[in-house]
Amino acid sequence: PTTVISSPTGTTWATATIAISGVTSDLNLSSAEISFNGGSSWNGLSPDGGGNWSTNWDTQTVSNGSYNVRARGIDQAGNVGAAASVTIMVDNGVPRIYIPSSWPIWQRVAVNVVDNGIGVERVRLTIHSSEYGDRVYNWSSGPDDFKWDRRFGDIIAPIGGYPVEVEAWDAVGNKG
Repeated sequence: PTTVISSPTGTTWATATIAISGVTSDLNLSSAEISFNGGSSWNGLSPDGGGNWSTNWDTQTVSNGSYNVRARGIDQAGNVGAAASVTIMVDNGVPRIYIPSSWPIWQRVAVNVVDNGIGVERVRLTIHSSEYGDRVYNWSSGPDDFKWDRRFGDIIAPIGGYPVEVEAWDAVGNKG
């Protein structure tokens, strides 16, 4: 039997559940199988009359990293076809954010955002004020350090406490 993985193609980043589909063809096809661990173990697939199959893989059941996903067919005589493969990079980890618990509003502060997967795509820092509204800053990968200009629009913030929220997203949508 001949097997082709039609989706995803090439090296693909995944988080949570990823759909995998393909086709296994042979005049006397008996079954099709998929392996999420490079062929160490195999799970059955249910091809339709034309050999098309699909399955969902819950990547939250494995550690972050690179996985060689393979699919193959077996004919009625027991012949096992060559496996088709695709590399899936699993990233279920959220970016981690490190900032001090407090600092004077006129001082520069270190903002550290770390992602051990695909990398940080964007960072948003929000300074909240119920009286003056929120001040929002956005970066494509995050600042190394940050110094607030003490402004809420045209108003210079008086000395006081202002809650700060930092959020970060990686390229597959994980939010920290």
